[in-house]
Amino acid sequence: MQIKEWVTDVDGVWADLKEPVVAAVNQEWGTNLDPRDINSWMWVREQIYEQTGSAEEGERATQFWFDPDVLFLAKPVEGAVEAALGLMEKGYRPWAATSRLPNARESTIEWLRIYFPFVPTERVYMRDPGLELIVSSSEIKLAAVGMVGAELYTEDDQLAVDNVARGWPDSGLVIAMMSRGWNMHLPPELEYLEQYRTNGWNEVLARVGAK
Repeated sequence: MQIKEWVTDVDGVWADLKEPVVAAVNQEWGTNLDPRDINSWMWVREQIYEQTGSAEEGERATQFWFDPDVLFLAKPVEGAVEAALGLMEKGYRPWAATSRLPNARESTIEWLRIYFPFVPTERVYMRDPGLELIVSSSEIKLAAVGMVGAELYTEDDQLAVDNVARGWPDSGLVIAMMSRGWNMHLPPELEYLEQYRTNGWNEVLARVGAK
């Protein structure tokens, strides 16, 4: 079977962070926020700012998205493990490319070992310490796609999808942008990304099968 390289984001694609992040925020501030209401990456910050009137507290709440201990509590996105196994049966070799900060590397590797043990450490692509302010999260994904010669890219961050789509326009790359609250309302300049929108892992499998 011919091996086809597959680059995937982790958060929002394989790892469902909404529950642990919102639970941590609710515990810290005594709020009753519902993760189903998240409609942007700034939603937690906005909610805590509204509750406290403090921009500093809002920013502190945002940091739960990057806390290694909170990230480790995430469960897999529904259908992600099964879809990964199905794609591997079709010859796709997964690479995890994540914009998580270097301090989360150990917890990320361990989380993948538990839920996606078929992704070895050498196929986990993250920024090295000191590059957090030099290399953007979108650039990490663009570099990973080019580095491995990916034929499939799964992502939920519209800015990363835009970067990859523009960076590799004629490569035959299949792009699947997972529908999430934070990418439902695209600005006019990104509306073209609707062609990549995917409502669940079954649609990813169908798109790959139709190629």
